[in-house]
Amino acid sequence: MSIEAYNFIRNLPGELTIGFKVEAVFWLLGFMVFACFVFLNIFFGPDIFSF
Repeated sequence: MSIEAYNFIRNLPGELTIGFKVEAVFWLLGFMVFACFVFLNIFFGPDIFSF
């Protein structure tokens, strides 16, 4: 990223950058949920989700 692009993003109003922050939170939460499912599947086997 060039310094001009960095300065452009840094100078955007706060209302515009809140959406990026919210999206980042959703990505992190989704990754954590996916990681939990993977670890549960590794530690307890694939039968844990079948009722």
